Amino acid sequence: MINNVTLASTYLCNLRCKYCDIWKKKDHEMIDISHYTKIPHMKSVNITGGEPFLRKNIVGLIKILNKKADRIVFSSNGFATELIKQRLKEIINAGTNKNKIGIRISIDGPKKIHDNLRGVPNAFDNAINTVKEVKKIIKDVGIAFTMSKDNYPYLLDIYHLSKKLGVEFTTAVVHSSEIYFGENKGNIGVNIAEKMANEFEKLKRLQLKSKSPKDWGRAYFTEGEIQFILKHKRMISCDAGINSFYIDPKGNVFPCNVLNHKLGNLAEDSWGDIAKNGKIFFENTGKRCNKCWMVCTAASPMKTHILSVGKWIISNKLRIDRY
Repeated sequence: MINNVTLASTYLCNLRCKYCDIWKKKDHEMIDISHYTKIPHMKSVNITGGEPFLRKNIVGLIKILNKKADRIVFSSNGFATELIKQRLKEIINAGTNKNKIGIRISIDGPKKIHDNLRGVPNAFDNAINTVKEVKKIIKDVGIAFTMSKDNYPYLLDIYHLSKKLGVEFTTAVVHSSEIYFGENKGNIGVNIAEKMANEFEKLKRLQLKSKSPKDWGRAYFTEGEIQFILKHKRMISCDAGINSFYIDPKGNVFPCNVLNHKLGNLAEDSWGDIAKNGKIFFENTGKRCNKCWMVCTAASPMKTHILSVGKWIISNKLRIDRY
């Protein structure tokens, strides 16, 4: 069983984000959903986009993935509240247990900042409304904050907003990607990097002081973001191509959504051949790669190296608790 697949259901998007070029993509070809039956069983699948709920046959796609994944998480910008509510209800009515579904809604700062970064008026208000509405449908709801040079001072504001709304809180750092986000998106100067790292340091302390073991694990991930921003290195080696993969709307399979290294295509190749290419990539490149630190490529090795993660948590939590 593989740990995680990040699957872009579509590159269609209803926002115009400054730190992402997906909405600029002109090619919106998508493979037939029948080809997704080739994916092996996995612990979790992250359905992303573009805006994933804009794929018209998303319900049929999830019906297939429901048999493949123990957990299904959507990454959404939350702009189309009514559409998202409708699709979630249809997905549940089609047979997916609502307790295995999660959704993370992107919020990157207070209203003025968020709307500016997302390039569309009322993006913030709609996202907040979506958070409130989907909480009535499923339990696993969260806010996802993507940090950039334009919004780093607002990290804790959105963290506290998530607590106020009673939802989960996850973070990411803007990355560059030739095949996904766009090139040169993650470039920041040393001075800004230090300021961004300082905000993550504050968040890490709050997470370690939490009574929730889940937050302690997130503190480890936050430390990874600090190390990546300041030193461009990973806390633990990547296992993309072995235990995690990225699949674009055309069915092209990559180790992750950063590296332009195609392993195969779901419509043309067997998963056995794709996995074989993934193993070759991992041995030659992947296990030494330091080009990202994101949940999609960090969660899997964190599970594999749970003992070293646990030791870090115990050591740092004890240090925090002394003060």
